[in-house]
Amino acid sequence: MKLLIIFPSEIRSGAEEYALTIGKAGINQGWEVNAAFPQTEKTISLIKDFQEIGVTYHPLDIAPVDGKRLKLFREHIPHCYRTFSLLEKVKPDVVHLTVPWPFWCFDTLVTCAVLNIPTVVVFQLFPGYYHYSKLRLKAYQWAYNRKQNGLQYRIIIDTLSVSPLKSLKKNSA
Repeated sequence: MKLLIIFPSEIRSGAEEYALTIGKAGINQGWEVNAAFPQTEKTISLIKDFQEIGVTYHPLDIAPVDGKRLKLFREHIPHCYRTFSLLEKVKPDVVHLTVPWPFWCFDTLVTCAVLNIPTVVVFQLFPGYYHYSKLRLKAYQWAYNRKQNGLQYRIIIDTLSVSPLKSLKKNSA
């Protein structure tokens, strides 16, 4: 099994430590594990920690862009392209997407769904109430309802008590 862990963070904090824990669990299962996230001064130690446990690191600049002006061209299209290129290179069996905030990584999530790659999405910091546009809600629903290679797309919210690696179960199709 080939696992690809993706997150957009440019810092090292709780969500990123969670992703490292998932990487360790994958390695312990005997999986080939890859991790992709922005390479910044604040993630250098995290890159080293992933590599020390046997995870292959891939730089992936998908951090959110400030402001709303021309966001389609400054963020959405580039993030889809970068994610697509990475997925074509790594060819994972499953993607684990760790999202620190509920409005981040939409492009990566949709790219995984379009390419029909089974994906576990974990929203780490989800406030009690968050407003999504109708279009975004429809896209999440579309991604969630897709069957991808015999697996149901999973979206997990703040799963401190759930093991995402165990949540990937084949559905009877």
